Amino acid sequence: MPFKFRMVYFLLMMTEFNQDLVLYQLEWLTELGANEAIGDEEINRLEISKKEKTLIQSNAQNNIGQMQRSDVSKSNAFDVASNLAQQANNTELLREAIQQFDEFEFKKASGNIVFADGVFGSRVMIIGDASSAAEDKKGMPFVDGPGLLLDNMINAIGLSRKKSVYIINALPWRLPARQLREDEILMFQPFLQRHIELANPEFLLLMGALSPKIIWGMEFVEKQRGVWHEVFGKQALVMHHPVQLIQTPTLKREAWQDLLKLKAALES
Repeated sequence: MPFKFRMVYFLLMMTEFNQDLVLYQLEWLTELGANEAIGDEEINRLEISKKEKTLIQSNAQNNIGQMQRSDVSKSNAFDVASNLAQQANNTELLREAIQQFDEFEFKKASGNIVFADGVFGSRVMIIGDASSAAEDKKGMPFVDGPGLLLDNMINAIGLSRKKSVYIINALPWRLPARQLREDEILMFQPFLQRHIELANPEFLLLMGALSPKIIWGMEFVEKQRGVWHEVFGKQALVMHHPVQLIQTPTLKREAWQDLLKLKAALES
């Protein structure tokens, strides 16, 4: 006798025959999941069969293998980036190396590489964030409103884009419509480090959150701002990006304090 019908018989035997009550109890059993009559023997649905166990273990091993291959790929990509960067003996070769490196998927959506502006070899090197749409279009870091604000800021302490600073972006491509992956951030570190080594400034001005993340591998926090750090053997000052200053004008007071620290360091 199938399970459901045996249960009906049991209910009839345990209670006075009451059709409404029996139907109610059957509905209750159905809601609990006893809604199939597929055999005379009970089945434990929570118990995993040997076939299912084998399939689960096989899938798990495949996933682990894919993760390991992915880690190897990321490691190889970092090694390739490091080799390309170290072989670049000048900025032209570094520019070519960055363009040759194809592990950055989002660079395909960029129009131009935003490599540098200003005077190579200056005492001060300014490093911005990822390239914006306007910077990508013009192939130059810090343009339009943010660029004009930057020019006014550095002019106020006696510096000039055309005479006394060298300017780059931490990422010479446009940001994708997503967050950068940790491996992408790590892969660009050799290029940024090599650019700093070639320019050989005395002071670095890290504007924004991306350059500290590429250099240190961690998110920008407020306590990093306005404090001197050592970066690849150089003295570096972290401050807000001009875009942030435009969006939040109250931050300009802090930016001015940071610029005065840079001016004092240059004069000492």
